[in-house]
Amino acid sequence: MFSRFSIRTTATLVCFFGILSLLFLQACNKDSDKNTPAQPWTFSSELARYEVTLPPTWKPEADAKNLNAFADLAANLDNTLFLIVIPQKLPVFPVPDARAVKSAGLEMMQNSITDLRIKRQGDIILDDVSGVSVFFEGTVESERIQYIATYMTQVGWGYQIIAWGPATAERRLIEEVDQVLAGWKFLERDPPSVPIRDDSEAIAEIPLDTARQEIIDSLENIVAQSESVDSMQENSDQEDESGNENTKDLENIDENPLDTYSEGN
Repeated sequence: MFSRFSIRTTATLVCFFGILSLLFLQACNKDSDKNTPAQPWTFSSELARYEVTLPPTWKPEADAKNLNAFADLAANLDNTLFLIVIPQKLPVFPVPDARAVKSAGLEMMQNSITDLRIKRQGDIILDDVSGVSVFFEGTVESERIQYIATYMTQVGWGYQIIAWGPATAERRLIEEVDQVLAGWKFLERDPPSVPIRDDSEAIAEIPLDTARQEIIDSLENIVAQSESVDSMQENSDQEDESGNENTKDLENIDENPLDTYSEGN
């Protein structure tokens, strides 16, 4: 028989070993969590029709408005690199394209960034949709900042995807932005454009009897012959005037055409 003392001691020991087991299991779970690689996370907008999957190293901001008053999504990487997405409803007519969104976005950023300098820019394909990406630098509170901004339009919405960090971290910023943009997805797309039929296709679909077709063919021949005569006469006139115009034409040649993708445009 167990004495009252031995029963109490046994119960205490059982309780003690139970606590040790629980602590051991918790420690194992923590070790297991450390060994499990972090997973990417996906942000699905409630405002516009898009979602983006970000690498696990990016952490969402508790409130996107802390980075930008118009941001739908905001995230940071080690509080060194930052990312925001700004969707904006576009006018119905005329509908701006990605370049128009870029121009408006850069104009707004110049109000808060001093010494803004565009380094390079070019077209980009994001989820099979064409857009524009711009690399530029600027100074904010005496610190030189590197920016990568991507501008897109789809289904009546304009998108500004802007990432930034210290100018010294440009290479890392480029690598991280590449991963972010790879996870972008439009949940709705513009309908495909309907090709405009030319007059020949429209006429071909009209059922015509033989007599009407012969009349149409005859008229087309008359018009073709008339155009041929006019063309011959015009060529003859141009040859007569070519000697006098050659020198003037050479003087009007622009030897330095505007480069539409030059730095700063």
